[in-house]
Amino acid sequence: LKNFTSLCVRIPHFIDGAGDYIKKVIFNDRIYDTLIISLPGYGKTTILKDLADKLSKKYNLLLVDERGELSVNSNTYADVIKFSNKVYALNNGIRSLAPEIVVTDELSLESDSEFIKKAINSGVKVIASMHGNDIEKVKLLLTERGVYFERYVLLSDKIIGEIAEVYDKDFIKIK
Repeated sequence: LKNFTSLCVRIPHFIDGAGDYIKKVIFNDRIYDTLIISLPGYGKTTILKDLADKLSKKYNLLLVDERGELSVNSNTYADVIKFSNKVYALNNGIRSLAPEIVVTDELSLESDSEFIKKAINSGVKVIASMHGNDIEKVKLLLTERGVYFERYVLLSDKIIGEIAEVYDKDFIKIK
């Protein structure tokens, strides 16, 4: 590399308790297929890491970690597939590791929608994240792809990690 003008170094880290509110409010009676939505940099991955840590102590959890950012906590008791695309990881992980829950980050509906539908239809709960800040646009994208979650968590675009709204499977606001 030569003549570069800036450098961005991202160091993944773990924040214990980042997912406590979601765990308490959304997963208080059972685990739901859940999509966490926010703009980049507002806490999606941090919340997923903490949820994976907490849920892996009670459930058989598969952590699909394409970029090596989700599996930074060595206390997580999950099966981890790292640096692999989601489709490959999920096809093989669901079949051979028999998870109850799959946690993955940064869904791209163009490439990941078939995998998500397959995972949900096989009875595996999926907790994932995607970029966005407009629930109507997210609803349109998901509906076009035939992907449906049971809960949608929209994070605030003002305070990192703060939950702005929670929607049920029909996109009806429940918080």
